[in-house]
Amino acid sequence: MAFVDAEAALLDTWEGRPCLTHADFGGTNILVRPVGEGWALAAVLDWEFAFAGSPFFDLGNLLRPPLGRLPGFADAVAAGYTGAGHTLPPRWREMAVMADLIAWADFLARETPPPGVIATARERIRDTIAREFS
Repeated sequence: MAFVDAEAALLDTWEGRPCLTHADFGGTNILVRPVGEGWALAAVLDWEFAFAGSPFFDLGNLLRPPLGRLPGFADAVAAGYTGAGHTLPPRWREMAVMADLIAWADFLARETPPPGVIATARERIRDTIAREFS
């Protein structure tokens, strides 16, 4: 809780407008199709948790392991986001991590968390607290 008290205000620094936030924006809900030598978005599935909010919840989810650990992946996400006409603040990665921490806490607040979620949430929370933010 001390970490959240110290760092959560970072999310308040975003001056952008609310946007459609998928809230489960990870590799299992993104379909791509081959286009020429590369890939293009074909569809985004499973919108049951969507809400109007900050894009950092989706960015945080997308940057979770294993995708977030791929070399260059975060930079490619940022390039795609800014290439679509959006702006990212200098500390966008930390903002994404903080938003994702909130998502993990929400998982733990459920009456019956899905199997394996408690262990994964502990790992993600521990890793987040261990990061150097300020």
